[in-house]
Amino acid sequence: MAIRYIKLQNPAGNGWVVRIKIGWEGYDEIEKNGIITRVKNGKSGIWEKKGYDDICIAAERTVDIKNDTKIPNKSEVWLKPFIVLGKNGPDSAHFVYDENAGDMAEFSISGALLGEKKLKQIKP
Repeated sequence: MAIRYIKLQNPAGNGWVVRIKIGWEGYDEIEKNGIITRVKNGKSGIWEKKGYDDICIAAERTVDIKNDTKIPNKSEVWLKPFIVLGKNGPDSAHFVYDENAGDMAEFSISGALLGEKKLKQIKP
């Protein structure tokens, strides 16, 4: 599924602060005889907003990958929740970033500060 936005909720009841990091891997799309094939291009990274962007308890943040990051169009992207002063959450499912898409991948995170975290995909 192609997305342009990633949203993370930090519900009330969690006793910690979380930040959004986005992992990405670059792909090129090659068309031959009307068939489009996605090929890894060797570029990859982890994006994190510079400056303060903590998601406090009972708050949420949305990243517009097109306008907030420099992640290349058509890359494979996934959420990497970063817990401030705690054990990080699991990575999300992977999606294709399309700058012309209007869809959002939305998640909610829960768990104990130093224990395992659960990342629930709300949509799509």
